Amino acid sequence: MGKWKGKTRKQQKVCQICGYGHTERLDIHHILARSLFPHLKGDERNLICLCPECHVYLHEVIQPMMGLEHNECNFMTLVMLFAHRGNKKCWNKKKFMRDILDKAKTGYYETHDI
Repeated sequence: MGKWKGKTRKQQKVCQICGYGHTERLDIHHILARSLFPHLKGDERNLICLCPECHVYLHEVIQPMMGLEHNECNFMTLVMLFAHRGNKKCWNKKKFMRDILDKAKTGYYETHDI
């Protein structure tokens, strides 16, 4: 595992969608695909911790529902994932939405989105 993946896991500590909190079982998901944006591979702003269930749901339900291929994730797929699986009572809802809005305000998605 790369240093940035381990660092991201330690910083986020829980699934940013549902709040699942076992760090040894969290997956690191690239918001914008490595294959399409290789220059963002180690950019921590492009990483999010997901539990295995949310990660599979993202790729097998949300992306096909939005007509996207496996490697075509973007921030809207995460918003949809949160709407479907998010723990509405969990503390991370505000943090997740704040992070999304902060990135949007800085133009991160306009300059990096698919």
